Formats: sequence, structure tokens, C-alpha cells
Amino acid sequence: MNKKGQALVEFILILPVLLLIFMALIDVGNIFLNKYELNKDLDTITTIYQNGDKQKVLAYAAKEDIVFSESLDDHMNVLTVKKEIQ
Repeated sequence: MNKKGQALVEFILILPVLLLIFMALIDVGNIFLNKYELNKDLDTITTIYQNGDKQKVLAYAAKEDIVFSESLDDHMNVLTVKKEIQ
């Protein structure tokens, strides 16, 4: 029996599963990276907003390609931050 041929066939059968796992790990890592970056942007925007400089908030949002909006809900300021992620 040819052991090299058998190992090659087994490798070819398991290769799609390994590639799928590898691609899933990359995708999950990308999700966490984007979540971290969005949280960092939100922290920056809220810090600038708390200092009372709305023009800087709008400038930062425009620079980072973020859609920023604010509203008043039951005497509470609600800040909405949206960013398109690829």
C-alpha cells in the first residue's frame, strides 16, 4: 500500500475544512478590530462633546467618515454614531 498517496488523499479531504476554519478566524478578528475602533471613536466623540465643542465633534466625525447625530430624550442627550464597515 502506498502511504504517501494515502496521506495526500487525506490532506486533500481535510484541506477545505482547515481553510474554512482559517477564514472564520480572520473574519472574527476583523469584527473585533472594527468594534474596538468604533468604541475608540465613540470615546473620542463623547469626550469632545462633553467639553462643549460641537464643531470639533463634527470635524472629527467628517474626518473619520462617521455619521453623527444627537437628540434629547427625557432630559438626556442621546448621541448616535454610525460608521460603514467593509
